[in-house]
Amino acid sequence: VDNSCGLRGGDLYCWGRNVLENLGDGTGVSRPDPVPVGEGKIWKALSVGRFFGCAISNGELYCWGRDDLGQLANDIAVTHTPSPTLIAATANPSVWTQVAAGQDGACALKQDKTLWCWGSDALGQVGDGAGSAGGSAGQHTPKQVLPADPPDFVRVTMSRDTVCALRGAGALWCWGRNGDGQVGIGTTANVLAPTKVGNGTYQAVSAGAFHACAVDNAGKLWCWGRNTSGELGLGNSASPVTTPTQVGSDTDWATPYLGVGPHTCARKSNGDLYCWGAGYFGQIGQGSFAAANTPQKVASAIDWKQAAPGNEHTCATRTDGRLFCWGASYSAQLSGGKPFLSTPTSILDPL
Repeated sequence: VDNSCGLRGGDLYCWGRNVLENLGDGTGVSRPDPVPVGEGKIWKALSVGRFFGCAISNGELYCWGRDDLGQLANDIAVTHTPSPTLIAATANPSVWTQVAAGQDGACALKQDKTLWCWGSDALGQVGDGAGSAGGSAGQHTPKQVLPADPPDFVRVTMSRDTVCALRGAGALWCWGRNGDGQVGIGTTANVLAPTKVGNGTYQAVSAGAFHACAVDNAGKLWCWGRNTSGELGLGNSASPVTTPTQVGSDTDWATPYLGVGPHTCARKSNGDLYCWGAGYFGQIGQGSFAAANTPQKVASAIDWKQAAPGNEHTCATRTDGRLFCWGASYSAQLSGGKPFLSTPTSILDPL
């Protein structure tokens, strides 16, 4: 994506490219600096897809931007919406707790651990076992993901057309686009329903456009899928890798972070942040525009809290609440009219 969004003290801000009203500020004007979105609400969770975004406030889920395939889940026949709009109600009254947006659809978790998806289902993203829901029109309301019973989903991640989710006992399930083996089950055929990935138990997972990574309960990092830019961190560019493969031998990984681009970031338990893969816009934060096929530490800070890679840029927050970004900025992804940056640069300070 060519825009960014962030939460600060419960307020929501977005900036960058705004061609389909995807910033949610009520306009179609691109913004070089962060602008407030959905003022008056306390936002708790956020995910940005391709030309649309979704966020949760007070247990209610809102989406904005492009809606030609049902990305906003509001069952309204419009092509795009410029401001946060409530998604359609489900038969299940439980409140929303997590959301993950992809290229043309999204998935979200409820407090009762049921998982729901909507939007394009051409590659099985909705996870109902059918595929191509609604034909070319997409799935315009939330649809519960299989298996529906017992409901024990605890985390969901989505990028482009691939979805992965963790269930209560740490089992990993993935589905959707699989042309590069990013579902992780040893094949390259698209997968129309949630399918268990191996027999490991995991504490964190992140799905990218064409690859995925997860951290198991022993703190080991595993990646799989496309590897043409070294984004799996295995020390080579052999591709595809269709089953989870351990990255190095360290056992202190905490959380992986993937986006739509061919690069990867992951945080260690001590707060160190590492990135690797394509670096032609400086998106792995190494002070150069070179690629790397093994994890490389970002800056000298050891207090990173989380990261969000985009297509050709990356943003991350530190424990003191400061937001940093680096990489490409041809659509003002880095805010402030900044040029391409190959090292973390401060974007927003905490309140």
